[in-house]
Amino acid sequence: MPDDHWRTPPPWIERLHRLTRGGIRLDPCPSPARLEDLVGAEVRLRNSLRRRWRPYAGNGLAYANPPYSQPLLGLFMQKMFAEAMDGLWLTALVPASTDVGWFHAAFSTYADQVLLPRGRVRYVKQDGSARGTPFFPSALFHFAGRRNRRSRMERFQRVFGKSGIVLPCGTDILPLLADCAPIRAVRSPQWAARVTGKGRHRKGSPGLGNGSFETPAGAA
Repeated sequence: MPDDHWRTPPPWIERLHRLTRGGIRLDPCPSPARLEDLVGAEVRLRNSLRRRWRPYAGNGLAYANPPYSQPLLGLFMQKMFAEAMDGLWLTALVPASTDVGWFHAAFSTYADQVLLPRGRVRYVKQDGSARGTPFFPSALFHFAGRRNRRSRMERFQRVFGKSGIVLPCGTDILPLLADCAPIRAVRSPQWAARVTGKGRHRKGSPGLGNGSFETPAGAA
């Protein structure tokens, strides 16, 4: 199981800053105060599970590299989903755990795009030195918010397109037909409701491991 000390390597931070002219506005998962800040966000928000992110980020970009151990990773993903529903522009670097509920919820309902990097992300240690090749793959989810959503998605494709495969989210992948016809991707109604702001996420829809989405106490 991944631990909590997987700091984002500088080349990835540089690409994230290129997504927006103003750079990264909010880091809701900052490193301890005793360590050098590698992200360079204007605001480093601590105790962020119990605070709203949108007022600190405004219309700027938030970047989250949350703790990778459980239950913290699951709690932070729930918080990101709630903030995405509120229109926050957010990117999140997380393990590509395609077998768990939060990953499916992010892909099918909440995120707009996901980057599946070519090769492994070379995370760094707490002191900023190279950590080596991790034993797990990673994914970068992009929640484009509601303002300038199309242009933000286009920029994400341009900035990260050469780093791996950028896929659109909000899709239900249908089974391959017997004749190996191309896979069809259909926008899910939950994704459409999130983008338009119409409707609410219902209890029992895709979420964490138990198949439901609930906002953690104090996360609203």
